[in-house]
Amino acid sequence: MDKDLAHEGLEARPLEDIYTNCYPCHPGDYEAYATRYGALLGVTPASRTTPTAVPVAPVVEHPIVILQPSIPISSAPQPWLLALAGLAFTGIFLLSLGLIYYRLHT
Repeated sequence: MDKDLAHEGLEARPLEDIYTNCYPCHPGDYEAYATRYGALLGVTPASRTTPTAVPVAPVVEHPIVILQPSIPISSAPQPWLLALAGLAFTGIFLLSLGLIYYRLHT
């Protein structure tokens, strides 16, 4: 609402790069303002080349999915049972390796 307050703390020479300095607040008429004030000040308004943002990687949006357990906690396998099964599997695996080694060296 207040022109002086709105421009407080902005660029000292806004007509050197009107797109960067003026467009964000005056998107529809920044060029007209720049031409008008440039003529009053005897300055030719200019815009620097503004690089176009290029995404580094494609943006993929995924919804967050929270899965609920399909079995009740009380009927879930107990940790000790899983550890026992792992030990049994490891024992059988080592025994079979030992038998293969024995067959190869006898």
